[in-house]
Amino acid sequence: MKTYKKSLLLLSLATLSIMGCKDDEETTNPLPIDQGELITTIQLLMRDTLTNVTDTITYSDSDGPGGNAPVIDSILLSSGSVYEMSLLLLDQSKTPFDTISNEVEEEADQHLFVFTTSPATNFITVNITDSDVNGNPVGLHSYVNCQGSGTGLLGLVLRHYNTAADKTNGTSSYDSDIDVTFAVRLQ
Repeated sequence: MKTYKKSLLLLSLATLSIMGCKDDEETTNPLPIDQGELITTIQLLMRDTLTNVTDTITYSDSDGPGGNAPVIDSILLSSGSVYEMSLLLLDQSKTPFDTISNEVEEEADQHLFVFTTSPATNFITVNITDSDVNGNPVGLHSYVNCQGSGTGLLGLVLRHYNTAADKTNGTSSYDSDIDVTFAVRLQ
């Protein structure tokens, strides 16, 4: 009987000790409040403002970062045209899939699409048309102006800032939720 009581006492003390450690661990190592989004698919919906024809260009990385290489469509644009571009961001690793564009819109004050083009001049320019509550650009909606002919690249990076103030101040306190480069041909 003494061994039973001793074992019960040790088990009780061990349980209390573990529970105590768990509480300390939770207060000293809290979970991050806002984590970056997983984006497996991007659809660029590009409407030619002259012809009113819409084309969908897709980036797809069904297994997320690492693993299999993504499938990236190339972009074919008409020189002299202006395209209205909307971005649809999806996480298709879930069932049903998640529309990440909605999250970016809800947290617009912490998100910014940065577009780069190569060659840098006389090719295409991207003019962001949407903004957050602070008047800062977001980039889910923009106009793409096309000049000249030939081939080049359109890069897009979705920056996720830690706070709205970081975005407003242009600090480097951000993570990249997605970084994609599309091959572009103007004809």
